[in-house]
Amino acid sequence: AYCLSVDTPSDVELEWDLDITTGEDMRLALKALVGSKYMGVPVNVFGENLVIRGKLRFRVGSIDFKKSPVVGLMRISFNGQPELDFTVRSVGKIEILDLPGVSEVVDSALGNIISDLMVKPKAIEVNLDEIWSRPPEPEKRPVRVDVKVIKAENLVAADKPVIAEVTGDEGTSDPYVDLQILEKKRKTKVIKKTLNPTWNADYVFLLSDEEWERSPLLTFKVKDWDLVGRHTSLGDAIVVLEELEDGVPKIIWLYLENIAHGRLMVSITIHGNVEQKTEATAELKRVGTMSQDISGTEVVVTVEVISAENLVAADPAIPFISKASSDPYVSLQIGTQRERTTIIQKQLNPVWNQKFQFVIQ
Repeated sequence: AYCLSVDTPSDVELEWDLDITTGEDMRLALKALVGSKYMGVPVNVFGENLVIRGKLRFRVGSIDFKKSPVVGLMRISFNGQPELDFTVRSVGKIEILDLPGVSEVVDSALGNIISDLMVKPKAIEVNLDEIWSRPPEPEKRPVRVDVKVIKAENLVAADKPVIAEVTGDEGTSDPYVDLQILEKKRKTKVIKKTLNPTWNADYVFLLSDEEWERSPLLTFKVKDWDLVGRHTSLGDAIVVLEELEDGVPKIIWLYLENIAHGRLMVSITIHGNVEQKTEATAELKRVGTMSQDISGTEVVVTVEVISAENLVAADPAIPFISKASSDPYVSLQIGTQRERTTIIQKQLNPVWNQKFQFVIQ
């Protein structure tokens, strides 16, 4: 049976009643306590071949023949308590069918559940307008982070000869770089005996949508490789990935923190459906790194410190051991950016031939 009611030209509702019998492939699962509240035995009860028979009423409203789809609201309810038919079994040593009244208890419990949900005047209401008006879920695809570790300059010498003070040998290092985003890790190769290594090594990180929502940081840890013992830190730096523009490669000088001097050049490119966040992240920018971008509209000033001559001897002579001399180095600064040359021991005419870059906004 069905009827069509029109209260106003814009208010059209259609309802009809159907006699339904569900298929026999429905199942239910309940937990029953056999015995008293404190001494009872919990039993898993399963209902199989569940069949529901009843008169189901459908009502659709918010009908507008000028739009597609025309139906905006649906209400579903039973006209009266439906009949239930099922087979009860249990899992365990207790045979549930031998217990009196079990089928009636399960039937009553399931009937009460259905009554609370969808026996008139209760009904299940579905707002189709809201469902159909929802924007489609954006396609989730991994965010790809391409990282190129290019080179490092002016690293600290972790390996110094025992007689460095006498020979003037500044020492060297065996540097490598650890990269990490969340729990994902990469590592460059070790370059032996250098303070200015070049890697030009490429790495790829794939981040799920959930991982990107965690506002991940890209960390770099430069270390000195040692055959025995713990590897010595040569400094570290952090990049806030959310601050990088999607699809645009960024070449960045990272000034290493927690160390006297040294810097690392890297290139980073983000690929994917990355929503750029506009909120300030100044605190994160300042954690563990001092980075300068050398791309875009910024001006890069390159300074080369070549040599010095006829310097004053700051260290007096020691009779029969050494002449008066100095251990010179040069400090450079533009704005807040600082650099320093290596120290040359026992020399009044030092030669550095070192280049430094300063980025000016």
